[in-house]
Amino acid sequence: MKWLKAFVSLVLGVATLGLGILIATNNPEVVQLSFLQWQLPGLSLGTLVLVIFAGGCLLGLSVNLVWIWRLQAARRRLTKELKNTVKRVEQIQ
Repeated sequence: MKWLKAFVSLVLGVATLGLGILIATNNPEVVQLSFLQWQLPGLSLGTLVLVIFAGGCLLGLSVNLVWIWRLQAARRRLTKELKNTVKRVEQIQ
């Protein structure tokens, strides 16, 4: 089952990479992005879309990492509580 998950992940990664290259090559128009006082020099639209997409992916991964760390800490705490409870039950019997 692990190999299937790895294969699907690989296929999705290659498809995403291919789609990104396709977007970058088919959108060569130069655009300039400005936000408040900050201005980005002219970049191709495809490059800008890819950079924003990659930033969103990194942000999502970092949020999920924090969530996973919290779940692992809760699992360790609950496992410890379960072991202590089992010990107490064994002592009572």
